Amino acid sequence: MLPQKEMDTAQDRRTALKSSLQGITDYAALLDSYGLSWKASGHYLQVGEITQVQGWILHISVVRMQAPDLFEVLIPVLQAADIPFKIPVDKNTCDGLLGGACGYNNLAKVVCIYPDCDSKALRIAMDLILLTKPFKGPEIPTDIHLGGQVYTRYGGFNPVWKPGEDGNMHKFIYDQQGRLVEDTCPVPFILPPGLTWPFTAICGPTAPPRKKFLNDRIAPLAVIKADVKGNVIKGRYMQSWFRAKLCVVKEGKRCMFMDEWGRDMYDRLHWQAQLHKELGTALPVPRILDCFEENGGLYLATEMIDGISLDIKIYSLYEGHSWIDLPVERRLQLLDYLLGVTQILQGFHDRGYVFRDISPHNFLIDRKDRMYIIDLELAYSFAMQKPDPFFTGGSEGYMSPEQIQNHTPAVKQDIYGLGALMLLFFTNLSPMKFETGDQSALQQQLSYFVPESSILQLVTDCMHPNAALRPELPIIQKEISQYRDHLRHGTQPVHLSQSGNNETESTDAVYSALKGLCSSRMTYNYLWFSKTVQQPDITNQQHSVSLYPGLYEGIGGVLWMLAMLESSGFPVAAQVKEYYRQNMAYLQQTFLPGVQTLPGCLYNGSAGMAVTLAAGIRAGWLEDSEAQRAAVLDCLQQAPIGLDVANGAAGQGMALLQCRAYLPEQFVQSRLQELANLLLVSQQKDGAWIVVPAGSQKGVKITGWATGVSGIACFLLQLATACQVAPAKAAAVKALHWLQQQGSKHGHAYTWPVHAGSSQVSPGVHKGGGGIALAFIKAYEYLQDPVYKHMAEGALNSYPPHVCSRDLSQAHGLAGLGEVYLEAWRVLGNEEWKDRAGWIANTLLQLRKQTVDGGSYWLPDAICSPPTADLMTGNSGIVHFLARYLSSQILHYPLL
Repeated sequence: MLPQKEMDTAQDRRTALKSSLQGITDYAALLDSYGLSWKASGHYLQVGEITQVQGWILHISVVRMQAPDLFEVLIPVLQAADIPFKIPVDKNTCDGLLGGACGYNNLAKVVCIYPDCDSKALRIAMDLILLTKPFKGPEIPTDIHLGGQVYTRYGGFNPVWKPGEDGNMHKFIYDQQGRLVEDTCPVPFILPPGLTWPFTAICGPTAPPRKKFLNDRIAPLAVIKADVKGNVIKGRYMQSWFRAKLCVVKEGKRCMFMDEWGRDMYDRLHWQAQLHKELGTALPVPRILDCFEENGGLYLATEMIDGISLDIKIYSLYEGHSWIDLPVERRLQLLDYLLGVTQILQGFHDRGYVFRDISPHNFLIDRKDRMYIIDLELAYSFAMQKPDPFFTGGSEGYMSPEQIQNHTPAVKQDIYGLGALMLLFFTNLSPMKFETGDQSALQQQLSYFVPESSILQLVTDCMHPNAALRPELPIIQKEISQYRDHLRHGTQPVHLSQSGNNETESTDAVYSALKGLCSSRMTYNYLWFSKTVQQPDITNQQHSVSLYPGLYEGIGGVLWMLAMLESSGFPVAAQVKEYYRQNMAYLQQTFLPGVQTLPGCLYNGSAGMAVTLAAGIRAGWLEDSEAQRAAVLDCLQQAPIGLDVANGAAGQGMALLQCRAYLPEQFVQSRLQELANLLLVSQQKDGAWIVVPAGSQKGVKITGWATGVSGIACFLLQLATACQVAPAKAAAVKALHWLQQQGSKHGHAYTWPVHAGSSQVSPGVHKGGGGIALAFIKAYEYLQDPVYKHMAEGALNSYPPHVCSRDLSQAHGLAGLGEVYLEAWRVLGNEEWKDRAGWIANTLLQLRKQTVDGGSYWLPDAICSPPTADLMTGNSGIVHFLARYLSSQILHYPLL
């Protein structure tokens, strides 16, 4: 209990605070005004000690504008009841919880309450239902609705954290038999088996079932886009019992993305329906079939356009090429589509509208090559001055600076969006990968991909930070038309850019990127975080992060990369070494004590941790002591959970070979023999291995590196060479023969399906041709059979010489392919592969983004998620490739 004087002071602060509740951005100030002690807990501020492992959690949903008022109502009640609770850290976090950015499992959980028994949970729930009835909030999908804005689910208060099947840390609670089970969040809510439902006085434990038909006439067939603000659904529209047509149904959920004027997705979709009716006869927008309210939301059903998005069309036309390598016919086709976009925008502007949401996903191309525009909700009418006020938001990377700052809608905002779209048209890369805030930097970056000065000037003029200096749409159309005509008649020369690719710039880039790894963009309290693995897979950008130990994604991969650079002679700055020390300490303190519970895999398990420790010892950053060697040995005691490189025997075998210098030789020999025996017994007669992919019940023969035959064959070759195991060599040769049979010849190139019987071809290294090329390169190195050289070069010839990919990572993108090129150059001796690696190095140098303190980073994945330091999917993999490009005779291929 606070002394009276302090209570009076706190009340004075609350009185002052209450007059400006809507101005609160840091919710800690509100807790301080009550004299409450709190501590940070992830996205939340926690009040009170939570001592139980699990129980019934009460969640309160509320729109952000009402959040401070809700806190004022709830805090005294929870304080008097002495029940621990959590509220968001600040306004931005509250927005993230309500918009899905903090993870789907946290969606709309603005207040979390932890009663210590079922009876208290019932009592406080009944009180909170009454208190929250005046408030609004979106639905919490993982919970069951009790009433008001109160939801509940049974789950972890202080869950037991332990490694899951993927090697990462997961939350566990106890079932009714006292066994640890993962604390999942099923959607819809399911009452855990054997558990008593304590809220019978309020409602039952099951939500009412959804109807099979929407509006009694639309049968949902599939979810096209899973979105927290409302799904996009493919349906069958029943005009009558005997007449039906396919349709697209867009859902607008109540209280989702509510603005400060109380408008939500329902209102936005209602405005879009109005625009379809007003513009449908004049512009190519899908025709409305129905618009209705149901399930607390609004649904807009339109005719289904049988086609693909402009984004997919652009991607398919490029086929991994850069603009300078594209056949003229394809460049002309892209320019025609670009002119089609400008014509639709001109139609908008001529009718007194500005679109305000230009993005490649908002244009569709049908089978007859006709273009349509969709998702009109952000459009603004100058004539009607509607919506009033205008809706905010837009597509990241395509919004002008003034639109981001919520300035009044203007036509020049569309010009900026068109300029960003032109970046995609001419590079096949998201504008988010470029330094669009710096005109000179943008022009230099773009010149590497598109040497034509007229296009360079046009794009940068369209994206000028000063809206008044952006060109008018007719001028843009004229420039594009002239360029197209020159290209058609062969009067527009194309020359390969010569920028970049010098040793000094590459070296500077490595050091700058190492500094970038220490920025707040990729660390929290010195620790390198990874993007949280989310279920289900929703399309909304998620900013939820977690600390993982793995080599593939996690702290371990970054530590390994830094140790390898140190061992190869790259001087690592003191700041980076301190981050290494902090992260290694966290890894050893958090994961090593329970290493026996980790899966024994290379990518995200204990074998990978052994490789990380061994690299640290080799670099001199970890003491070569009996204790450290014992830790390496402990990490390699677990049995593999499969056969492949990522999760199984092959990966664990690679780890043993890398850690051999720090292990008892008898253990190494014995364990390698066990792994070899497992692979030999499991090999099929045709030379392949059958793998059951995650989430599948059927085994398949996968061709690729990470989970397929290529990686297993490479390990067996390593084993045969290092330990003189003849059966391993024979099994590898048999596997390589199977791979040869699976390849399809296209001139001088070979391609492979992702698995036998599939028509899908992957461009990545871990799943596609790059990893298969690597297997044949290593086969030629070990066996000197010219057939393997032929197959390796055929696999590499499946990639364009000036390859361009939206993914920059080791696992799926340019950095990984660059590593394979360097390996091909080292083993096969052909300078072409070094030149190709140089093109990739240049490309990566051009796509660097700068931190405020002089560091640099990349947005590695195709969707430009926030950057991470991860080895295989983040920035560390890019750094390793650039460092190896400079020192290819010292640094080796990753994890080999």
